[in-house]
Amino acid sequence: MDGVVKITDGFVLYNDTYLCINYAKLKQVLNQVLKLSTRFARADQFATWLRTMFKDYFIYGDEWYCAPLDLDINEILADWDTYMRKHRITYTYIPPKDCEDYARLFWEYVLFKYDTNLLGELWGMLYIMFGGTTVSGGHGFNWFIKPLNVKEDVAYLWVLIVESQLSDFTTPNQNGEGVLRYTGVTIKYEPYIAFA
Repeated sequence: MDGVVKITDGFVLYNDTYLCINYAKLKQVLNQVLKLSTRFARADQFATWLRTMFKDYFIYGDEWYCAPLDLDINEILADWDTYMRKHRITYTYIPPKDCEDYARLFWEYVLFKYDTNLLGELWGMLYIMFGGTTVSGGHGFNWFIKPLNVKEDVAYLWVLIVESQLSDFTTPNQNGEGVLRYTGVTIKYEPYIAFA
């Protein structure tokens, strides 16, 4: 299955209900699946701009990142969609409410409602395929990790990309392409930097 990673160190199982990963292992996992270091080092205009503000492709604030083992991404996204509709949070292409604002709000919403910080924000390039045409541009979206199977000495993690503006998600393949689960749109993500 795309997006599944096996780790054998850098994590603890807490109370048989929470998986916690240290920041160094989290950086390694996100880089392995999303190829952040390669993209952050590119010579293109977007990567160059990011490097003027940030020294690394992984910006973190905590030593440990934890998630309940029973997290359900489908439940979270259904709840998020209801929240957005209830509060009339609508997308606008112009600031102050564009893609990275949605990503930040989704991150904070899930953090506080579902008691997990095993998610964050991504900045990168987005390519949407409509028939024979590809539309691209800079984009803010989310990463999310769902613990799948955890034993004392091994953990399997499912790394997802969440499109918070659409309440949808995908598991990107090795080329960064994925089909959004609910809308069926094929999207290619090229994340350059992750915030945790």
